[in-house]
Amino acid sequence: MEEKKKSGFATAGLVLGIIAICFSFIPVVSYVSFVLGALAIIFSIVALAKKASKGMAIAGLIVAVIAVYMAYSMHKGLETAVNEISNALDTSKSETLEYNQGDAATLGDGVIKVTKVEKSQGNDWDKPKSGKEFVIITVSIENKGKNKLSYNPYDFKLQNSQGQQESITFTTINSDTSLSSGELVAGGKVSGTIAFETTKGDKGLSLIYSDSILSSKELKIKLK
Repeated sequence: MEEKKKSGFATAGLVLGIIAICFSFIPVVSYVSFVLGALAIIFSIVALAKKASKGMAIAGLIVAVIAVYMAYSMHKGLETAVNEISNALDTSKSETLEYNQGDAATLGDGVIKVTKVEKSQGNDWDKPKSGKEFVIITVSIENKGKNKLSYNPYDFKLQNSQGQQESITFTTINSDTSLSSGELVAGGKVSGTIAFETTKGDKGLSLIYSDSILSSKELKIKLK
């Protein structure tokens, strides 16, 4: 009975080592190989210490070490691949096409043009915060492609001279002309206003436009 118990450690070490090698080839699941491989090494060492089934114990130890090494290699390879993809996405996302107010700024099939910029202190019922002012930007969007083009005021942000990007502001000042959301067929056009609230008197404002959160490019239109 004691001899069978000793042989059990060697058998368990070899079996776990073989399973660990099988798992080491599978991405993500290869993490399990670390645990199984570690257990296989422990069982194999115990079997060797008890001098039971020496050949099987040595085989289990070798297989377990190989499994752990392969799992580690798979993990490092996967980590490197993920980092490379992440860096590639970051690099492509940082591409900014710069234009000036009045230019026909092109991004994909869309042509964006800032035709007018107004600043406002609001009215008796709708005022900006202290030290702030409303910036009302009139934009036109044209679809130069063959497929439908979606548009949305949330595709726009205002960047100030400090590099801060602000989302649109809801105000009654431009309620009659505010840009809505929708789709443009090929050759279609739409225009409307977008309102922002920013620091009063800032001379370094730019309108930022991206047609999708997954887009690899964005427009930066410097305002006058």
